[in-house]
Amino acid sequence: MIDTQRFKTVQLAGMPITDYIIVHESGAAPERAANELCSYLEKTVGMKLSVSVDAESSAKKAEILVGKTNRESSGWPMLDRTGFTGMAEDGFIIAVKDGRLILTGGNHRGTFYAVYEFLEQMIGWRFFADDCEVLTGPDELDIAEGTFDCQKPVLEYRDTHWNDYYPVPIRVKRKLNTGSKWADTPDETWGGTFEYAGTFSHTMCEIIPEIGNGEGQPCYTDPAVLERAIAWVRKTADAHPGARIVPVTQNDNWNYCQCERCQKVYDEEGSPAGVIIRLANAVADSIRDDYPELSIDTFAYQWTRKAPLVTKPRENVIVRLCTGGECRNHRYDDTSCHFNQTLHIDIAQWAAITKRLFVWDYTTNFSYFLVPFANIGQLHHNLRWMRDNHMSGIFSQGNHLCKGTELGPLRAYLLAKIAWDPDLSDETYSAYMDDFLEGYYGAGWKNIRRYVDLIEECGKNRHVTIYGRPEYILDRRKYVSACPEIEGWFDAAEK
Repeated sequence: MIDTQRFKTVQLAGMPITDYIIVHESGAAPERAANELCSYLEKTVGMKLSVSVDAESSAKKAEILVGKTNRESSGWPMLDRTGFTGMAEDGFIIAVKDGRLILTGGNHRGTFYAVYEFLEQMIGWRFFADDCEVLTGPDELDIAEGTFDCQKPVLEYRDTHWNDYYPVPIRVKRKLNTGSKWADTPDETWGGTFEYAGTFSHTMCEIIPEIGNGEGQPCYTDPAVLERAIAWVRKTADAHPGARIVPVTQNDNWNYCQCERCQKVYDEEGSPAGVIIRLANAVADSIRDDYPELSIDTFAYQWTRKAPLVTKPRENVIVRLCTGGECRNHRYDDTSCHFNQTLHIDIAQWAAITKRLFVWDYTTNFSYFLVPFANIGQLHHNLRWMRDNHMSGIFSQGNHLCKGTELGPLRAYLLAKIAWDPDLSDETYSAYMDDFLEGYYGAGWKNIRRYVDLIEECGKNRHVTIYGRPEYILDRRKYVSACPEIEGWFDAAEK
């Protein structure tokens, strides 16, 4: 659903925006960003603006500049990029200066983010899902001279891994900078990605294919395994020249090696993770000179989640800590919940020894996708707490198999919002939820909000994990007694 049933009057620096032309930096990505802007402005004001590349148009006063155009290099208009050097590469600037609107980023992704942020925050578009975009707000807008917004991401890596957010356009609109073996991957015309090369996870079964992913683990102290891992990483990196990360990650099972050599490392390190970090470090050292921009990624997962006592990851090694058996009805920082106590210890220990800590967080019930899951009230607190514990990248996995999860699009939307801004307040988080529900469900949205709040209330003081049985997720008596009221809310929402 795309709401284009009304037009707005938009003034930009005192002039009708319909008097402007769109001028973009040379290249396929800036051109696409400019055309995206043109398309949504046409749906907004009922008129199509002219679009041209900077090198083929002479400078005019009434211009919307997309990307780093030659207008900057000529000093006209002067754009203060102070603070932009060294900014996280997905950062962007929205500025109205000397009568011109400037939408530009630290890279091409940042330029797309500037375009969509302008459309959302200043024009009133809402990009809720790939099939739900709504034009909101007043019919008359005045975007003033001197308007300035400079944003940069807190997290270098951001992925909301829900099926609802697999299509490329919604991923870019929601500032998710990755693709994976499941989700569609933005190509260079969409600004590219923060790319993992090859298989996203459990790569040891590719490095040592004679040991299947679910069957066992190789001996990580075997020199032959290291040799094969280095060769595989080099081959994978060469096949993905734009990649930033190559994962060297354990197989998905608990059957780790018990040989005398490995056991000695376990004893020295106080954790089996020692063998994985030593292997990852050795691989990282071997490729550093030939692939200076490449990092090795490895897991803190299952039997490797406890950090080693002696060996620290190299600077070009990323540790991806995976949540697991924690309670989703309580915040991760709630140590009164015994399910969450180990995570406190593990994340603190990893944060103390690595500068690049990513988290793979599970955000749904993988046994019962359709059953109510009372974690919406915890999502922003959990991500903020992980960021406060030095997390620099987030992979929030939900239902990756199909659409139709209970409130899946809402969860995907909120997770994308907090991945970009983990510091948003409780009030802002709640406002984002209301904004989504109103745009997605229409006039009866408050009835859906009542349902969401009831589910959260029914989940209080319950303990549930990502494979929890339905009868344990909610207070059954409270939920059943509310069923007639819930039916009334849903009936009212459909009218």
